[in-house]
Amino acid sequence: MCSLFVLCLRNFSRLDEAEKKRVDIHQVLDSTLLILQSRFKDSIDRPGIKVVKNYGDLPLVDCYPGQLNQVFMNIISNAIDALDNYDSKRAIAEIHANPNKITITTVKIATRISPTTFTKSGIYGFDSVALCPSDKFSIFN
Repeated sequence: MCSLFVLCLRNFSRLDEAEKKRVDIHQVLDSTLLILQSRFKDSIDRPGIKVVKNYGDLPLVDCYPGQLNQVFMNIISNAIDALDNYDSKRAIAEIHANPNKITITTVKIATRISPTTFTKSGIYGFDSVALCPSDKFSIFN
């Protein structure tokens, strides 16, 4: 287990990789979950958080692996913090009757990935969004 954790830390940090690389998103997610595993376990205050992985069939993705690791770490940590905050407002009996669960689902939603990005402050409450070419103009209709 210790060697697996060290391997995950090495994969997670990727300090020696400053360029884009093809990565398996599921491997990145699994490394992040292993690093955060202590936050999912039972404690005196609450039962553990169950993690459900619904991984779809995804191709390798060209990205900056270190940045992707950090994004997943922040998203999952924020989810854990939100559940802890929610539990602080619930009775312990309710927490045990309805324990917390984080579900991670990956799905390929396009046959082609486009690098096109629109950046526009204030439009529909977002600062930037990546769009497929066919969606470029429909957002304004």
